[in-house]
Amino acid sequence: METDIKTKKKLRAALYLRVSTDEQAKEGHYGLEVQEERGRSFCESQEYTLAEEHVFSDNISGGLPVEKRPSLSKLFEAVQRKEFDVVVVYKTDRLARNLRILVNIIHDLAITGVAFRSVTEPFDTTTSFGKANLNLFGTFAEFEKEMIRERTMNGKLKAMKTGKWVTGIPPYGYTKDEKTKKLVRNEKEAKVVEKIYHWCVYDKLSLAEIERRMNQMKVPAPYSTKIKKRETHDYWYKRTIG
Repeated sequence: METDIKTKKKLRAALYLRVSTDEQAKEGHYGLEVQEERGRSFCESQEYTLAEEHVFSDNISGGLPVEKRPSLSKLFEAVQRKEFDVVVVYKTDRLARNLRILVNIIHDLAITGVAFRSVTEPFDTTTSFGKANLNLFGTFAEFEKEMIRERTMNGKLKAMKTGKWVTGIPPYGYTKDEKTKKLVRNEKEAKVVEKIYHWCVYDKLSLAEIERRMNQMKVPAPYSTKIKKRETHDYWYKRTIG
């Protein structure tokens, strides 16, 4: 009796790598090189075939949707062309740190028949248990993101309580001391502020009239009013004065 021995078809894999900051992009625990090395080893261990053009890499936030991530968008274009059977990532949060986005990505892969695997978090999205695990991992990824955001905000609040400026461009009339991180009075700009107050409070001038006077005197406008793609850069607007 003859037995037909069929060679098992190897699954075609795509590898998605992601970092969100310049620090992470350097060699380290979550660096691109580490993710790629571990991903390639995983594909080899699972006997997946991995073509060079199917290694996708983004240097962008994991909280952004697919369309705002160049390489992930290209990956999904390749998904539509059915170029591979499984997407591999080093860790779930490399794919997305937002649970809703993560679930949507996995769903979009599933409806096209593409599986999803994580190198460090073994689960199978074709089973109910695997889907539950995926949601759990996604929840922790989103929780970690919120914890980082909370720590960052607490750090800013602590700095603000000590008098440090942590919210971007200093208000007109002040400059930021780079050593102390505190605001210091800018005497030249402060005189302009005092003049505007005098016109408004004592001379009862309208914002339109103050706008006219400021631009007639050619007083340099605050940085925040310098609008790109306009010819009238150093221009005082009523809203700025208000």
